[in-house]
Amino acid sequence: MDVSKGKKSNSSLTAAVIGCGRIGANTSPDLRNILPKCWLPLNHAESLLSIDGISVIALCDVSHRAAVNAAKRYGVDKIYTEYTKLIDECTPDIISVATRTPGRLEIIEYAANNEVKGIHVEKPLCRNMSEGKAAAKALISNGVAFSYGALRRYMEVYRYAKMIVDSGELGDLVQIIVNSGQTSLLWNHVHSVDIIMYYAGDNHVDYVQSALIIEPGSVSKEQVDDDPVVEHALIKFSNGVSGVISRAGGYNVILSCAKGEIIIAADGSWLEINKYPINSTGPYFLSNSRLYLESSCSGRQKAIVELKDAILDGKETSINIDEVLITQQILFALVYSELNGGIKFNINDVDDRFTVTGRSGNLYA
Repeated sequence: MDVSKGKKSNSSLTAAVIGCGRIGANTSPDLRNILPKCWLPLNHAESLLSIDGISVIALCDVSHRAAVNAAKRYGVDKIYTEYTKLIDECTPDIISVATRTPGRLEIIEYAANNEVKGIHVEKPLCRNMSEGKAAAKALISNGVAFSYGALRRYMEVYRYAKMIVDSGELGDLVQIIVNSGQTSLLWNHVHSVDIIMYYAGDNHVDYVQSALIIEPGSVSKEQVDDDPVVEHALIKFSNGVSGVISRAGGYNVILSCAKGEIIIAADGSWLEINKYPINSTGPYFLSNSRLYLESSCSGRQKAIVELKDAILDGKETSINIDEVLITQQILFALVYSELNGGIKFNINDVDDRFTVTGRSGNLYA
């Protein structure tokens, strides 16, 4: 996919990016050098520009300089510092929301209420369930197509692993383990919870349980002004599958089945399949193989292509807004569990007003 030519004149849909920071329009060279191919392009602007049938007509950022720099980088003519003015004047078919979480709801509501046809939203969706439900209401009531920035479920290597699990070749799925290091809840583990949901195949959660590190002094009655660090988290689904977030490194996802396991290794760099040898009676998965899959597009590109197809052809996207609300409930319930001594906590008991700001220093997830 050619991104070097900038916007395309023969496009059938117009798009605008709101938020021109690192994830919106500026992937650093260091990040490009370390990420597996299935992640690139990663930023919103570059991904949109690479897709046939979409023309990026405007960029917006509260920092005029950030918008100007992004516009020069990608050959986009129109820049704005106010998203309302962009939507009113340009009426894009698609907006891609790459801002920090504070204020994201207002952007979604304004776009949905002003004839935008599809919205790609960076994760996390919200800081509390009240915001999340308001965003869902705006999208559903206006018939706006939606795709989401939890990207692993869109990547071919993760989808190939799910195909193997769903085939039953390795027996029933028992447990999903995500190893992402000792990292922050809203900054990193939206990805973890989403991929656990993707493989679990069940939107019904019995309970969650966690051990988190929360900044002293950040907790008030209805708010945690922090982005808690996850030491351990458990998500127990009604179908018996367990999802585990560990602090082990490597960025591996391990799918443990009754007759074998699949490891999606190094953030999607390759697959390992370990299973019983044919006619084996022993307890060990001694039959091993490693697969390297070529990616035809990045997770972000696939998410946006699905959004385009939903707008033009009415196709379903890989995740709907109701599923995203469940992932948000899980995230907030993990905080509740820690605040109550690590108890098993029902996600439906999360108060809609309970807020996790996602603050790390002066920045927000």
